[in-house]
Amino acid sequence: SKLLGALYRIPLTDFLGGNGLGLYQMIFPVYAVLLEFSGAGVPNALSKMISGYENNAAAEYSLFYGAKKRLIVLGGIGTLFMAVFSYPIAMAQGDYKAFIGYIALSPSVFLVAVLSCYRGYFQGKKNMAPTAVSQIIEQSVKLAAGLFLVWIFSFDVSFAVGGATLGVTLSELI
Repeated sequence: SKLLGALYRIPLTDFLGGNGLGLYQMIFPVYAVLLEFSGAGVPNALSKMISGYENNAAAEYSLFYGAKKRLIVLGGIGTLFMAVFSYPIAMAQGDYKAFIGYIALSPSVFLVAVLSCYRGYFQGKKNMAPTAVSQIIEQSVKLAAGLFLVWIFSFDVSFAVGGATLGVTLSELI
């Protein structure tokens, strides 16, 4: 998974150029903060709690669905925040062209929040295969879709950056 992510950066840098890569890099600190707000630590906490109820399916499902409900709300808030404030955040960072990337990436906040519940659940059940497979699929889709979308939107750097971040969103969705 990490190797695929590293391989993605090489052609991405070539396609976007210095200015485009700078725009792309501007978006991710805000994204990281919203991910922290909407679901960081959930897989580990949920995993620990579910593993404590190893022989109690009702308690496991209750923990899972309770966490999922809360993270749907928090992820939704994070997504709305990122989408609604995309332009002001981009302006505060010094380049309005990043706002398209913010909009394209905003659904990922919701998707990652929900996905973290599933990963935590399976980790608590001592089944790491779903997490591993999902991460490899995620990186593969990001690589293929991201580079394809950057190529399609290469006529404008802000749209190309939006294509790269839309590739991340599509990877989380898949």
